[in-house]
This record gives sequence, C-alpha cells and structure tokens, in this order.
Amino acid sequence: MIYKLVFSCEEVDDFRRVYEADGDATFLDLHQAILKSVNYADDQMTSFYMCNERWEKGQEVTLVEMGNNFEYDNMIMEATRINELLEDCGQRMIYVYDPMFERYFFGRLAEIMPGYCQGVTCVES
Repeated sequence: MIYKLVFSCEEVDDFRRVYEADGDATFLDLHQAILKSVNYADDQMTSFYMCNERWEKGQEVTLVEMGNNFEYDNMIMEATRINELLEDCGQRMIYVYDPMFERYFFGRLAEIMPGYCQGVTCVES
C-alpha cells in the first residue's frame, strides 16, 4: 500500500509538503525524506508523535532509543514501519525537527492507495 502524507507548518505561509510512502518504509525513511525536501541538517534529536484530533501528543517514535516511558512503548524510527502506526485516513502526527526551539510540522495521513513505491518520496512541495 502507498501512504500519502501531507505536512504543513505554521511558521511559513502556504508551506506544504506531500510524501508518498510505502507502508513497509520506516519512520526513519520518512524523517530523511522530510529533511531532504526542506534542506535541513540531520543534527537534531527529532521525533514523531501520533496525535488525536486536537493535536495532543500520544505515542512517540524517536530517532534514537530513549529512556522508558511507562505510558507508551519505546519506539525508534529505524525499527518502526509506517503501517504499524498509521491506519486511518485523517490520522494526525507531529514531526518535531527542532526540539530545543519547539519547531515542528503538522502531518496527516491523507490517503491509503493500492500499489507499491520505493521508500518515501516528496511528490509535492
């Protein structure tokens, strides 16, 4: 399956990136595709957070293994496939790319389509 993910940012007017990801791609693949498409350095302790409809953070997927969080399993990007956490269209996530200054992108799963693609690709910027 191909997962169509749309990310936006409140810092920049009309900022929008659209990615197509194979369901078996990892969150590390998505992390690398995002950084490449915005020309950001890969030098921060980034994380993805699964969110509810009010953008409240839930399950975290970290770049490197962190200490134990008793509320959620410890998940790392390299070992977590997109299809493990993204199941429903409209599902939301936050990608924190600069934790020191609390800078992030809002993401949502726009569509799940039949087919296959290689890894993660930015298809619209």
